[in-house]
Amino acid sequence: METLFPFGFPLPTAFYTALYVLTWTVHALLMCYVLAGGAYLAGWALIRLRSGAGREDPLAAVLRDWLPAALGAAITAGVAPLLFLQILHKESFYTANLLLLHRWMAVVPVLIVGFYLLYIAKSKRLDIGSAGARAATTVLAFLSLLFVAYSWTENHLLALDRAAWTDFYASHRLAYFDHALLPRAAVWLFLAFPVMVTLTAWQLRGKRADHLGGWVAFLALAGLAIATLCAFAYHRSIPEPARQLLAGPMARPYLVIAGIGVLLQIGAWAWQWQARRLATAALASATIGAVLTLLGAAVAREAIRLAATDLPRAFAAHERAWEVGGMPVFLIFLLIGGALITWCISIARRGLRGTATQPRR
Repeated sequence: METLFPFGFPLPTAFYTALYVLTWTVHALLMCYVLAGGAYLAGWALIRLRSGAGREDPLAAVLRDWLPAALGAAITAGVAPLLFLQILHKESFYTANLLLLHRWMAVVPVLIVGFYLLYIAKSKRLDIGSAGARAATTVLAFLSLLFVAYSWTENHLLALDRAAWTDFYASHRLAYFDHALLPRAAVWLFLAFPVMVTLTAWQLRGKRADHLGGWVAFLALAGLAIATLCAFAYHRSIPEPARQLLAGPMARPYLVIAGIGVLLQIGAWAWQWQARRLATAALASATIGAVLTLLGAAVAREAIRLAATDLPRAFAAHERAWEVGGMPVFLIFLLIGGALITWCISIARRGLRGTATQPRR
C-alpha cells in the first residue's frame, strides 16, 4: 500500500473501494444535513420553550420543512455504499452485526420512529398546540437520529476490533465501547454542522434571510473548530498501523485534500461572518470545501479499516464477487437511475418556476 488510493490494489478491490468512497460521500452530505439539522431543530425548540419566544427562526423553518424528505434521500443514498461495504468487508461487517444482536436490530425501528416524528414536527397542528409538544417531538426525533449515528459508529469500531470478538460473544454483551468511540462520533456530529449550514444557506438565499449570514457563519466555524479538535483526539486513539497508513502515500494526499476543504470553508464562512450576508461565491466555495473535506475523510476512514483487514483474504473475496458477472446489470441500472433522478429534478424545478411566476390573488 505504497501507492495512492485506490491504485495499487487488484482491479476488483480498486473498483469497489472507489465506488464505495464516492457513494458514501454522497450519503454523508445528506446524512450531515439530517443529523445536524435535527440537532439544530431540537435546540431551537427548547430555546423557544424556555424563553417563550413567538418568532420563528428562518433556518429552523427550512429544516423543519425539508428534514423528512432529506432523511428519505439520505437513507436511499445509503443503499449503494452499504452494498459495496458488504462486498469489501463482508466478514467483519456481518460479525459486528451479529455480535451487537438486538442492539443493532433496533436501528431500523428507531429510524422509522425518527422519520415519522420529523413529519409530525412539521405538522401545522403543532403550530396551534403547545410549545412543549413541539419541543418533545423534535428532541425525540433528534435522539432517534443520534442513536442511529452512534450505533453505526459502534458497529464500525467493533468490526475493526477482531481481538475483542471472542470475549464480546462469550460475555453476551449487547453494547461495545472503545476509547476511540466518543471522539470518532463527535467528529462526525460536529463536522455535520458546516455541511448542514452550507446546504441550508443555499435554500435560504432569496428568502430575505441574508441577515442570517453572521449566525450561520458562526455555526459553521464553530462546528469546524470542534470537529478538528475531535479529529486530533481520534487520531491519537487509533492503533499505530492505522496512523502509519494515514501518514503514508495511500491516504496522506487525501488528508491534504480534506485540509484544503476545511480551509476553503473557513475562508468562505469568515468572509460571510464579516459581511453578515449570504453570497453566492462564498457559498460555492464553502460547498466545494465541504465536498473535499468529506471525500478526504472518506478515504482516511477506509484506510483505517484497510489497516485492520486481512488484505490477501479480502482480495480473494473481491475477485470472486467480480467474477459473478453482475457488472453489466449494475451499469445499466446506474444509467437508468441517474436518468430518472435527473428527470424528476427537472420536473420539480419546472413546477417551482411555474409556482413562482403565478400572480398572487
